[in-house]
Amino acid sequence: MTSYEDRIDFREDIQDLYDNNTEDELQEKLGERTGEDPEELTSVTPNTDALFKHILPGEDPLEYVTQRRENAAEWTDLRKRGTALLMLLNLQIGRPKYERIGQIRKPDRADFLMAAIAHDEGYELSSDAYMPTTLPIGAEQYWEDPPSRTTLPERHLDTIAPVDERFDSALADWLRENPEVRDADYGVYVLDCTPPTGPDEPESIQMLRRDVQATLEFGADIEGSIKKAGAALNKNCRTYYVGMAADPADRVGAHIAGAHKSVTDMTNLFSPAALCELHPCETDDDAEELEGKRADEINTMESAFAHSDQLSVDALEHL
Repeated sequence: MTSYEDRIDFREDIQDLYDNNTEDELQEKLGERTGEDPEELTSVTPNTDALFKHILPGEDPLEYVTQRRENAAEWTDLRKRGTALLMLLNLQIGRPKYERIGQIRKPDRADFLMAAIAHDEGYELSSDAYMPTTLPIGAEQYWEDPPSRTTLPERHLDTIAPVDERFDSALADWLRENPEVRDADYGVYVLDCTPPTGPDEPESIQMLRRDVQATLEFGADIEGSIKKAGAALNKNCRTYYVGMAADPADRVGAHIAGAHKSVTDMTNLFSPAALCELHPCETDDDAEELEGKRADEINTMESAFAHSDQLSVDALEHL
């Protein structure tokens, strides 16, 4: 275990901004500091553009991320901007790259304003100068190497289509053989979102797993689906995502492309590796019920973690 004690720590400053301002006030103050119309700073795109113009003038966020992330050229512009914004926040205030931004919330706005303030006060862009902003205030230790994942279990479920060049044809073949799913009004799907191990493990996943371990060592609870999934990875689990949609095949494609805003946090960080299940449902209520039930069932399997918006129990309880 290593200390972060020499790093610059913005956590209390961010908490003060959060505690002493409404969300509208944070938005207003960011507009004043960046010279942008606060009423325009409503979503990822204008906030990304405003912070880049303020902190890295002359840099196009779309080009910035494309030059630094493999396969980024294939992403949607929204995903590119969101990733570029995370990269900038990581370099300016230490916000970890795994802390994704979908619909902007008040904590995000506190981070945006802190980044602008830090820049104005002369703090440099650095990948290792700042304390991770998501560690509990007071925690100053971290695991230099995250726990080993060398004993990753085999996939618990069958594979309908791997997420590679065979995906479209494999899914089309499966749907032709299962017309009851293809023609259903609603459907539930299960994605295997287990990250690669070893040298292929993404940096953002390693960062998440280190911070989760540090949080546990500090004695704090693990909150939120992303950090719970990180805790599951540290226990050598496979990670699954269970969802539902009126057109599940189309929704799965959106997950893979990183275009589905409401699940950006989970499947943009934990990129789908395979589509494992598709189940037909007659109504929206039926689909919601089955989604939660299927996630709960997967969470009873050994070395498995499943996230769903319809979970009835804490997915970490059985690990």
